[in-house]
Order: sequence, then C-alpha cells, then structure tokens
Amino acid sequence: MLSLLINKMNLKKIICHIIQHLSFLNIQTIFKFIAGLSIFFFMFCAGAASADDLNAKLDLRINEIAGNFSAKFIKNGNIKNIENLAVTVSSFSNADGRRLFISSKLELAFAYALDKKNVKTAVNSSQGSLAQIPQSIIKIFDLNSNGEWFAQNVRPTITVSAIYEIKQKEIILNVQAKDIASGEVLMSFSAEIDSKLIPKQYLYLDIADILKALNTFTFAQAQALADTDDIKGKYLLGLMYYGGIKTQVNETLAYNWIKQAADEGLSQAQYSIAMMLFENSNGDKTLAINYLQKAAAQNEMSAKYQLALFYLNGIFIKQDYKKAAELFEQTRDAGFRDAGARLAMMHFYGLGFERNYDLAYQQMYKLAFTGDGLAQNYLGFMNEKAYGVMQNLQNAFLLYTQSAAQNTPEGLDNLGRVYEMGVMAPLNYNKALELYRQASQRGLAQGLTDLGRMYFFGKGVDLNFRQALILFTQSAQAGNAAAYKFLGDIYINGLGIQKDENKAQGFYQRAVRLYLTLLDDTSQAALGEIYLLGLGVNKDYKQALDFFMQSASHFNPTAFAYLGLMYEEGLGADKNLQLALDYYNKAAALGSDMALFRLGLMKYTGQGSAQDFRGAFELFSRAAQAGNSQAQYYLGQMYYNGESVFMNYNEAVKWFEMSAKHYNAAASNKLGDLYYGGGYGLGRNYERAAYWYELMGVNDEAIAKRLGDMYYEGGYGLSKNYAKAAAYYEIIAKNDFFIARRLADMFYRGGYGLAPNYAKVVQYYDIPENDYDLAVQRILGRIFMLGGAGVNKDFQNAFKHYKIAADLGDYEARLSIGKMFFERDNYDQARNYLMLISGDKEAQYYLGLMYFKGSQLFKQDLRQAYMWMNRSKNQGYIRAMQFLKDNARTFEEMPLSLSANF
Repeated sequence: MLSLLINKMNLKKIICHIIQHLSFLNIQTIFKFIAGLSIFFFMFCAGAASADDLNAKLDLRINEIAGNFSAKFIKNGNIKNIENLAVTVSSFSNADGRRLFISSKLELAFAYALDKKNVKTAVNSSQGSLAQIPQSIIKIFDLNSNGEWFAQNVRPTITVSAIYEIKQKEIILNVQAKDIASGEVLMSFSAEIDSKLIPKQYLYLDIADILKALNTFTFAQAQALADTDDIKGKYLLGLMYYGGIKTQVNETLAYNWIKQAADEGLSQAQYSIAMMLFENSNGDKTLAINYLQKAAAQNEMSAKYQLALFYLNGIFIKQDYKKAAELFEQTRDAGFRDAGARLAMMHFYGLGFERNYDLAYQQMYKLAFTGDGLAQNYLGFMNEKAYGVMQNLQNAFLLYTQSAAQNTPEGLDNLGRVYEMGVMAPLNYNKALELYRQASQRGLAQGLTDLGRMYFFGKGVDLNFRQALILFTQSAQAGNAAAYKFLGDIYINGLGIQKDENKAQGFYQRAVRLYLTLLDDTSQAALGEIYLLGLGVNKDYKQALDFFMQSASHFNPTAFAYLGLMYEEGLGADKNLQLALDYYNKAAALGSDMALFRLGLMKYTGQGSAQDFRGAFELFSRAAQAGNSQAQYYLGQMYYNGESVFMNYNEAVKWFEMSAKHYNAAASNKLGDLYYGGGYGLGRNYERAAYWYELMGVNDEAIAKRLGDMYYEGGYGLSKNYAKAAAYYEIIAKNDFFIARRLADMFYRGGYGLAPNYAKVVQYYDIPENDYDLAVQRILGRIFMLGGAGVNKDFQNAFKHYKIAADLGDYEARLSIGKMFFERDNYDQARNYLMLISGDKEAQYYLGLMYFKGSQLFKQDLRQAYMWMNRSKNQGYIRAMQFLKDNARTFEEMPLSLSANF
C-alpha cells in the first residue's frame, strides 16, 4: 500500500535520488539507523527484495557499505555470520537482488580460504564468480595447499602484463595470487624468471597453461612440445620468446609461433596475435580484426570485449553501437566488470540507445555498489554534473577517489581534474599531474590530453608546447575530440611549431564531428567555443549560445564563463552586464580562471560597477595563480603602474615573464621594451629584449624595425647578425622605401656575410621611386645583362634599365649599351653610345673593332679602326694591344693614302 501511494504521488524517483546520495556518503560517520534506512530505501527503489528479508541482515550490510565488511568479519573469525548471509542471498529470486549481494558470496568464499579451509569449497560457494571479486577484499590468497586444483578448475582469462607486473626478488616457489579483480590475477614466480617478463599489454593466457609452462616445462621441453605440433605448445613457446621467459626475447619467433597456433584455431593465440598486430604501428589492422573475430566466434571473451571497444569507438572497424552493446552484454555476463559500466555509459550518451540518464544512473549505482571502479567513476561524474540525479560534489569526490584507488584510468583522470580545478579538493597541480600520468600510462586517451594540457598551460610544469603536441597527437590517434581541438589551437597559432592554418582547420573539423557524437557538458562547452570563435566552422553566435546553455545546465565552468563573455559583449544576445556578472561568478565558484580574470577586468575598467583597483588586484591574483596569462599581464601592469599596490618593477617583470611564457603577446612586447630601453631597475640588454620580442613571432613593424637595427648594429649583449637584420627589415620593406633600399644595397647585392640574391635586389630596386635613380638603373641593367643569383638573363630588361641610366649620363650604362648593340651587329647604334664616352679605352677598342669589321650598314674603315685601337693600346688596354699584334700585317699593307697619317 505504501509503495502504491508513493507511486501515485510520483515521489518514488525523488526518494530514490535522495537516498542514493546518502548511500555514498562516508557511512562510518553516520548513525547505523540512518545508514540502515538508506539501504532499505535503496532496495525498495531497485525492487530487489522485501524489507523483511533485509532487516535480519541490516547490521552486516551497514558494515559492507562502510567498506570494511570482510576485514571486520574475517578479523573476528565470524565465518558463521557470513555463511548465514550467503544462504539468505541465495534464496532471493530477483536477479537484481542477487547481483546486489554477489560480493557477499564472494566474501564467503575468501573467508573460507583465509580461514585455511579448502579452496575447492570456497570456489564452489562463490559459484565461480571470480571475475566479480572486489579488489579491496583480498590481500593474500594462499594457493600453496591446493593450487593445482585451482589451476585446473578455475580458469579465468587474465592479462599477461598483469601477471608479470612483479617486483624483483618478490619470490616464492609456488604461484601466489595478489589480487583477483576484473578478471585479472597478479602473480609472482620463482627466481629463475627474468623481472622483465612479457611487458606487453594484451597477451592472454590461461592460468593452468601458465603453471604448466613456467612451473613444469623448461624451455627445451616447450620447444619439443611445439615441434610435435602441439597447438598449446606452440602458443606457450611463442609467449616464452615474446617475454624472454627462460630464453632471450625474440619477437619475430614469438610472432611466428603464436601465429601458427592462431591459424590452427587456438582462440587465445588468435586474440594474442591480433593484439600484437595492434601494438605494432606497422601491423596489419585488417588482419588483426580478422583474428579478433575468429577468437570471438569461439567465445573468447577477451576478444569479444576488445571488439566491443572497437565497435563503440569506430577504431580499426566501422562504428556499430548495436554490435558493441551485444558484445558488452555477453562479456558483462561472463564476468567482465567494465563491460557493464560501458553499457551503462552507452545509455548515458545515447549511443545505440535512446539517451536515458536515469537508467544509466541506476545501472552505474548497482555496479559501483559492488566495487566496480569504472562504474564508480561514471557515477561520480553524474553526481558532479547532475545527470540523472541532483548535484552532489561530496559524493562525486568520494566516488572518484574510490575509482582511482582501484587504478581505474577514468577515475584517476577525473580525480586529477578535481585537484587541478581546486573545487572539490584543495588546488594541487602536482597531484593532478601524477594522476593524469597514471591515467595516460594505462592507455586512457583523455589522460594523455589532460597531461598535454598541463604542459600547454604550464600548470605544475614548465610550459612546453612540443611535449603538449606529442601528447595531443597520441591522444588524437585514439579518437579523443579534445586532443584534436588542442592540435588545432597549436597549429593555428604556431605554438612551438610552424603555423599551418589548413592543418588547424582540419583538426577543428574532426573535433566537431567527435564532440557531436557525445554531447555531454564538456563536449557542449567545447562546441560552443568552436562556434563562438569560428574554429574550423563559420562563426555562429546562436549555436554557440545554445551549446553553452546546455553545458551550463550541468555546471560546466567553461560554459558559464563564456556565457558571461557573450552577455558582457552582446554576442548572440542582448548586452546584459548584470547577467554577465552572474555567469562569471558561477564560473569562478567552479574554478574557472577565465571568469576570475573577466571579473577582475570589469572592476579594473569600471565596467558594470564602480572602478575598484583593489578588487581587481585580488581577482587578477587568483586567476594569475591559476595560470591565466591575461591576468598575469594585468597583474604585472598594476605593479608597474603602482595601481592599488606600491610600484614594484621586480614583481612587474616576474608577472610579465609568466604571462609571456604563456605566449601573451602584450606581455612579451612589454618585456622587450623594458630591456631595450633599460631603466626601472633593469640594465639595457638587447639580448634579453630580442628574446622577448621574438618569443611569439614579430608582426609589428615598429618592433621589426627595432630588431633589424639591433641585429645590424649589435651591442648591449647582442652579437651582430646580418641575416636576422635582413629578415626583420623584410617585414617592413614593402611599406618603407628606405628600408627596401638598404636591403638591396647592403645585403642582397652580396656582402655582410650574405650570398647575393639578385631576385631580391630587383624586387626592391625596380619600383617607381627609383625610376630616375642613375645608380639603381645601372645596377638593374647589369643584373639582367649577366643573370645569376635568382635572375635569368634578359636583354630587353637590361637594355631598358641601361638606357635610363645612359640617358642620365651614366658612363657604365653608355658603354654597356654600346657593347649590347655591337654584339647584335647594330654598329650605327653602338657607335652613337660609344662616341659619348670616346675617351674610354674599352669604348675605343669596340669602335676600332666595328671599323675593322664593317657591316652592310656600317662602312669598313681601316684607318679609323687603327686609330681607335691605337688610342686604346696607348691607354694600356691589353685586348687592343693583342688585336694590333694579331692584325699587324693587315695594317702594314694598308694603302699609303690610308696609312700616311699614322
């Protein structure tokens, strides 16, 4: 009747949400009565069992939720109470009820084991559900007495990497299991086994086979077994080669032996060879998928789980949510705990199902209750962001902590974010970094992105765009949307790498496609920023506002901050400073450094309220400490100008440097100015000035001119560098005629250690301002006449420029034009120009040649030829001397009438 009444009042869901929050509080600090009431209502909401069934065991359940069920009862030797509980649980007909209490049955099994009772009885009482044993329950499970029976009858599939994560010299002769959880068994082996054993991640092996290979067979025996065509012998021999077990590592032989076993149908070998191919960057991924599918067809659960992940993420295979869900269901039922959480996550994101936060929450809750680390993580996220439940940051932090304690990559990553933001726990970049590293080492793409982000913003580490780029690239290859967006940011701004807008746009577009498949609050906030700024898409303020609104409904600090900006500046919405302040305050409360800066800027400028330097200083300080480069710059300005604080140039420089290292152009230019001019407690230092000016690339023409002069002149700690001087002059040459002339005169014609570059000389000389410059026209004529250094010979251009110079009276140009006409047998024109400089020995030589040769249009005249050659010879022109010598007989035989005057 009570249940019916609650249903009619539509209060059941509300009660469930409230009680579910209570259930995850620290039960050790809550009275038993409240905890008991919480559990009663949880079971009521789940419809698992009646209150009468639970009342008799209420005290036991309270202790279990507190996380010390096993420890307390094992310590007290209260095995009977555990056994009674197991009997009660086994009587439940409802599947959810049995699943809720499955850990009790498993605790019973290991209570038997730890109480030195028979392992076989223990395993039978747990009904073989070893894969669901909570990691926190078992500390040491001694198999010495009956490990052989265990190996033969209990054969969960386990990762070889987990087996061999052992500390050197942590030795026992027989197998010892350290933890049994999520289908993984950590084992130690005898001293003869190298500590480097099989470091790869994904090779799977049956416990019995491991015992057989390592405790029974020598390498020679394994080789002999493989040689007899024994399929398992081939597989084990391959593993020995792969991990260097009782032999040297030989990955080629390992691959060949394991592949033989796989091709002969051994499902474990098929899985192993697939994962070897996936790990190898050059491995055939199509072949790997084929092996996975063969193994899955033989009901190899490890293969099914891996295929499910690939279908879910569309990696190496076409994305198929339906197939992913089917495989997750099968592997969940076979004991893969993560599979259940993945299914619930698919309901959460609406992947293959209609999006259903309530269903996802219920599924996550049940799994988290049994100690599932992945479910604890997702449940923490739902509590933090109010998906399917009211927001509860205390619960979120507790769940993230529990998940991270089990080394769940997602839990480690989210706990890292907690310490990075400093909202649910004190700000601690060092903790955040370590947690992100652990998550990334366990293969989590988001962990790689978050670790890269710490290097990108310089949080807890020196700012390092190259390291960030490496981490983002690795994460993007695994399909992480945020990594693609950061890659876009790096390439569009040229941060630590050559700027490439085409690449940036491609990365942004890929990020958009991935974000749109998720649409959680983080994705929505990122999409809002992309549409607001037009990154890879057309700017769309309405779209941006919609995405930010959706994200803000789940308490996303970035979304709140951008909503504040849009209302402050009237982007896509009417300008509303009060609403902007409200959004900024909400974002700041959630740890947004952007919001703290914007609030500080509004006080600094008096926007929306009276100007308040003291308030601005406090907000800038908080944002600057959190790594906001704009706040760091303004904080430096306040110290520099003495606004609300005493002038302090050292503090100003400190904050300017922090901001500049985060690639704030205003800060880097400010530092350049300070070191260029000296003063303010700083000596003039061109080397430091150049460093800061150049940090973000130089686009300002005044700074380019300054840098060009600095490198040209040198001094104040800076060595002369003409190549750099020329490069900076290039920036302003198109708008500064005198700089262009300097470039051509001093650098590109050759000199100052630089090779000639005639193409550049032509570029800067051949402009209207130089049309009547005699020297410039002569040089251009010479360049086109001779060619080289980037310029092809060009008679027409050479003539054009020489003629201008010649008409202006240039001696060299007249001679050159005369020679050009001579070479084309146009002696009349050649004579006209050469006669203008007839006192020149070379001109005399060419005049002599023309009169000596004659042409159809130019009458031969040996007398004139001899006269000009003789004049040239008398001035010491060697070619004229040689000509007269070579042609002496001709001139001697001239008629007297011609030679009489010589």
